[in-house]
Amino acid sequence: LTLHGTRVHGNLGALANLVYLTELELSGTAVTGSLKDLAGEVHYDYDMGNSWLKRLLLSRTKVTGDLNTLLVFPELEVADLSHTAVAGRITRKWINRCKNLQILKLQNSSVQFAPQEEDLQKLTASDTFLSGRFLPRLKELDLSNCPVNSPVENVLMPLAMSKELASIKASGTGIYGETPELHTRSFIFALAE
Repeated sequence: LTLHGTRVHGNLGALANLVYLTELELSGTAVTGSLKDLAGEVHYDYDMGNSWLKRLLLSRTKVTGDLNTLLVFPELEVADLSHTAVAGRITRKWINRCKNLQILKLQNSSVQFAPQEEDLQKLTASDTFLSGRFLPRLKELDLSNCPVNSPVENVLMPLAMSKELASIKASGTGIYGETPELHTRSFIFALAE
């Protein structure tokens, strides 16, 4: 369903029953609601969900919700939630989830992204880290102008084993500290303020 740039409006919940939808492109529309509305009531255990959705493009809409709602879309390859009111951060629930996610655009949203202490420990534990069970196919991450406000290592270390990662954009995020040495990956890390 591709309706970007149109005068379409309404709540995402109206589309929750379209479980065979593979692409939802509503960027630049007046669509509102929460990601939870799109996921539908039945899908909150993260093991059930829309197993078909591959592209979720909601940039420049009034969509809200928690980043972790993306976990109900196991086949997701591209998610663009830039310029929305989506919030949240990565948690240990992301381990072995969204394995096909290649592009995650969150710029100018309220996403904090960086996992907090216990989740960070689990995401960087040797069994998770070395097996590449966290976003293994991620190629592009844009956090520009998100309120990350965390040490740079809290953003980079969980992603260090994402073998296809080519670009992380993080200008205007408030991340700080020394960049850790990452010998296993070569990717572009744009920190310029």
